[in-house]
Amino acid sequence: MRKKGVTLVEVLLMVTLSVLLMVAIIPFIRSINDSWGAGSSKSEILQNGRGALEMITRYIRQAPRITGIPGATGDYIRLREPGDTYGVVFFHNIPSSQYYTAPSGIIKEGDLLMLDEATYTASLVASSLENFVLDFYQDKGAAATVANQVRSVKIRMELRDPQQISGNLSLESLVYIRQDVKIWTYLWAIDGRVTNNVLRELSGDVEVSGFNVSTSSGDCLAANVSDGTC
Repeated sequence: MRKKGVTLVEVLLMVTLSVLLMVAIIPFIRSINDSWGAGSSKSEILQNGRGALEMITRYIRQAPRITGIPGATGDYIRLREPGDTYGVVFFHNIPSSQYYTAPSGIIKEGDLLMLDEATYTASLVASSLENFVLDFYQDKGAAATVANQVRSVKIRMELRDPQQISGNLSLESLVYIRQDVKIWTYLWAIDGRVTNNVLRELSGDVEVSGFNVSTSSGDCLAANVSDGTC
């Protein structure tokens, strides 16, 4: 008894069905691959942005003082680092910035950089920012226009995907500045450089500067309201 083999028509039919199946599956596989790539890219961008946001937030929150802002809104902030040994500047590295650093190595245009004012060297904080905006506020939410008015800072950044797989991502944070300790009592100031060591009573929110702390200067500050002794 002879066995029946596969005919040419059947072979052609199987090949045709296989091709049609592959044509139907390939877009699905490509879609899954694109989705995975977009998700991975988005995750990488978010990690990059969150790390930068946490770093800036920590520096601003712990800063002994803010030393420079461009106005009520801008793309940089100057401050003293937490140990108060040197100043730093966080800025968006774009050509219009006064701190613009020419691209070199890992530093590129559009990056978020931190400038160490002691050595005047810039380091990368985050790459590929589409936008970086800082809004400065006083105590009651009014816009702060000079550094010593700043009590809080809103940080807004928009990160772009250099591979253009996913869209831009936006992050923001509101940071409150560390407040200096204040003595809620009257202060007396003796200025030894004034004839007869004039005793002056200070009250309200005042800043005292220019005092010589050497033992022979005659200058002192005291919270002793009875006689002003140092």
